[in-house]
Amino acid sequence: MLDLKLPDVTGLSGFLRLRERIPDVPVLVISALTSVEVVQALMAAGAAGFIPKDAATNDLKTALIEIRSGRRYIRRDIEMPARRPGQRRACPQCRRSASGLRN
Repeated sequence: MLDLKLPDVTGLSGFLRLRERIPDVPVLVISALTSVEVVQALMAAGAAGFIPKDAATNDLKTALIEIRSGRRYIRRDIEMPARRPGQRRACPQCRRSASGLRN
């Protein structure tokens, strides 16, 4: 699990650094930042799941079970835009952040 608001982790760039170091480990992100843009960017960048910081213990349990089973998890009340067939999920912020890590 990763909290986006830790002193040594700063938002999406912190998540991307973690993914770069441990690419095969599923990461569940927990954060007070719950905007569609943030969640979409995290999921597009490879997060295994996302739950808001104020989630109930049962939500956390469900997320961990889903992720352990190889599925991704986003709580149903978090709105995600629908994808059109063939549309990629990568967002411009993800591409910019990821390219910045390679420099």
